Amino acid sequence: MGRPKLHDDNAAKQRAHRERLKAETIIVDRAKIESLEKQIVDLHNAVTLAAIAGEPTAQECCAASVATTLEKLTKYFTKVTAEAEKYQTQEKTG
Repeated sequence: MGRPKLHDDNAAKQRAHRERLKAETIIVDRAKIESLEKQIVDLHNAVTLAAIAGEPTAQECCAASVATTLEKLTKYFTKVTAEAEKYQTQEKTG
């Protein structure tokens, strides 16, 4: 006994495939994506150069890969924000 059919015919199978693709795929503007990628690489390069120049935050956040640099920058500024919020809360209650 074979596997039961999921679709009545090829047209139904194609419709189901297109619906799955529609749920998984987004349409983007290639120029905007390329611009964002360039900005991210430019940021990575700026952080690297600042780290070489001795800037402490850049030294802490600099990494070999763009993705790791972005992760470190995010963690650093999230930590800075949390500390600032903690300080402001202490000032209000203290």
